[in-house]
Amino acid sequence: MGGDMEAMKDNLGVRWVHDHPEYEKTGIRYYGQYKPARVECTPPFGPDVTLAPGQEWESFRAFEMLRDATDDERRGLAKMRFWRAMAPWTQENPMFMHVRSAETDAVKLAIDQCAEAGFEMVIMTFGSGFNIEQKDAAYLKRCMNVFENDGAYPGDACASTEHAFHKGYHDSQWTQWERIHAFYKWCRGEGIYLNVPDWFFLSGSSKTAMGYVETNWSLPREFQEVIERQNIYDGTWQKTPSMGWMFVPLTQYHGGGASATIEPLHEHLCHYERRMANLLGAGVQTIYRGPRLFDTEETKAMVKKMVAFYKSRRAILHSDIVHLRRPAGRDWDGILHVSHRLDTCGFAMLYYPLPEPLTRTIKLPLYYTGLKDVATITVKGTAPRKYMLDSRQNAFVTITIPGNGYVWAEVSK
Repeated sequence: MGGDMEAMKDNLGVRWVHDHPEYEKTGIRYYGQYKPARVECTPPFGPDVTLAPGQEWESFRAFEMLRDATDDERRGLAKMRFWRAMAPWTQENPMFMHVRSAETDAVKLAIDQCAEAGFEMVIMTFGSGFNIEQKDAAYLKRCMNVFENDGAYPGDACASTEHAFHKGYHDSQWTQWERIHAFYKWCRGEGIYLNVPDWFFLSGSSKTAMGYVETNWSLPREFQEVIERQNIYDGTWQKTPSMGWMFVPLTQYHGGGASATIEPLHEHLCHYERRMANLLGAGVQTIYRGPRLFDTEETKAMVKKMVAFYKSRRAILHSDIVHLRRPAGRDWDGILHVSHRLDTCGFAMLYYPLPEPLTRTIKLPLYYTGLKDVATITVKGTAPRKYMLDSRQNAFVTITIPGNGYVWAEVSK
């Protein structure tokens, strides 16, 4: 029943219950001690539903996954397999922009620029002035087929006994969840793309927040670059790249002034490109929030270049991620996309946030690419080379990463 902007870790509907005499025959081992426990799958309270004669009631569902390993990477990859199989709509990953104004000229500018740059969706952002509750048919014709709903999260409780849709406190949260669940299923059936900052994937939602603190986007731009990669690195242990969105404030957001914003875009072109490399290189879409995607021909050329880079490698960039090194702002960091089904079976994105170039021999774990003995690896700007793999299917590649820059390494069969 819900979750939070980061994960399902606060899902109170599925929980361990300890120290109850009925649970003496079941339990878990915790730091060498045996704790009587049982998993309970139930709402925190309620549902307290009254059924009329002949009426049916449908429970929520809980899924249990059997693990074959204890390491975080393999356990995370098992979760990815679950989401790809059970909620395939989560793999839809359109490039989209958040437009700040619902005025006709502003919307037309955004749509025209998105079309020219290769973006695929425009969303009326919070504060745009678009009235989703407007009932005028002519007004509603202006809607795009996407819905972003900020909430319901785990669901608020309500003790009123006079509201139309619930009896009182004990059925209030369940009733709210049930109505939202049904609404999202209807949206999915109507082909409406759902951006929802909550864990409603099995109800039809396609994307939630990757996991970030919004006020971080008021920090200076160079901090945002590293924090962005940290968010992606941490958020993709439990989500595929397509399941989480990030945030790029093209104009000021939560303060921070000129040092925190990208506008004017052409004055911060290198930073803008690095942000797109962070995101598109991870297969992650972001909320580009502002009035425009480009302001000069040079800016437009950069945006189109990065979109082309992403679209030409879309299949591998949507594939599962093996985590190489978490960003710390003091050394290189990176991720590796892997797929045994594709001819391009691996794609590493490597970043370095300090000003001088860095040359390192980096281990690329290629087990999940399906390669056994040899891999053909192309590092950006160099010719393809064959690398022998060790007994654990690792390749060791010497790579130079530009200062304040990035480089990629493409692995093929």
